Amino acid sequence: MEHPQDEYEFWSYSLFTNLGYIQDTFRPKKDFSIPIELKSGVITYIGNIIFYPQGNENGYQIEWTDNSEYDLTKFKEKYPNYNWSSLEKNVPSEGKNLTDKLIEFK
Repeated sequence: MEHPQDEYEFWSYSLFTNLGYIQDTFRPKKDFSIPIELKSGVITYIGNIIFYPQGNENGYQIEWTDNSEYDLTKFKEKYPNYNWSSLEKNVPSEGKNLTDKLIEFK
């Protein structure tokens, strides 16, 4: 995705499920912030975000991983005309105001 140069943040989530008679919404109990900076003319890799409504094997609801070795190989194959020499990995490793068992950075 293309975005203007700026400072961004991943600050919340909301997942709504509707199974007919059963409906549920998952939201964090407390606000948090994970800053992400994008620079002009630079391809920024921020990693993978996986959501586990009931928690992953370690109890976290969100897993943020650096899967760049695999992802970037696939991206380079699909988009060979991009300037991949400008690539910058900016995978978050922590956030502000995170509650226990919310986001696991791997």
